[in-house]
Amino acid sequence: MDNDDEVPLSDDLAFALEYSYPSDQARGFTGGSGTLMLPVSGDLVMSDALPVGAELTLSEPNLPNVPGATWGEPVIDPLTLTIEAGGVTASITVTNTITQDVGGFSVTKTISGDGASLVPENAVFTVGYEYEPINGFSTSRETGPTSFPRRRCSGSTTRTRSRRRCRRNPPRAAR
Repeated sequence: MDNDDEVPLSDDLAFALEYSYPSDQARGFTGGSGTLMLPVSGDLVMSDALPVGAELTLSEPNLPNVPGATWGEPVIDPLTLTIEAGGVTASITVTNTITQDVGGFSVTKTISGDGASLVPENAVFTVGYEYEPINGFSTSRETGPTSFPRRRCSGSTTRTRSRRRCRRNPPRAAR
């Protein structure tokens, strides 16, 4: 398992490794297929007895759903194997890569109207946003206060969802 983003995964998460093999009349067996459920822990899983000489093709077509994350293509090594005589156990390695889904947004603040000239050149604006919690992200983050030019506040951030607002801090009264 490659999980560089440390996406939280349930301890009971399992992956379905499917295998199939064609009939071999010379060896006297019909084709077959099956599924091995591989736990996220990486523990060894053994198949049931399979006919000697069966040429297995392996795949992992249906990865488990993890909200807010995306699986890469599974790497199965080897993709095919032949069941050997004498109790030789074939070793297969399956590597799954998962990444956290992230996005971003930009904010532009424009001040207009009759009072625009009253906003000081060094005005500070606060940009706040909220999103629903998912995969260990907290429910709210705020970037501010962040300084932007008087007529425009802009910035960007990542790992965001939901509401966004750009608001101006009220100017201080002159004394």
